[in-house]
Amino acid sequence: MKTQSDEKQKIRIQNGTSGSLTVVVEPSANEYALAPGTHIELAEEGGRPGNVLEVEVRDRSVAVYGRPGAKITVHRDGVELP
Repeated sequence: MKTQSDEKQKIRIQNGTSGSLTVVVEPSANEYALAPGTHIELAEEGGRPGNVLEVEVRDRSVAVYGRPGAKITVHRDGVELP
């Protein structure tokens, strides 16, 4: 039985508002600030098959929940962020 997925998923989050936006990556709770007009990209690899990335929009933030067991990396302008 397959327990990890070979799927890779990417998502770009663009701040189209006039104020700052915080992106929270769960379950690590890492936070990334987005100035107006900027974006970051999240890449997810692995995780349980059949699950998807989940995005929750909040007042001044966006939370991204990865699949259980997945590794999520965050990039800005092609550079991986810690």
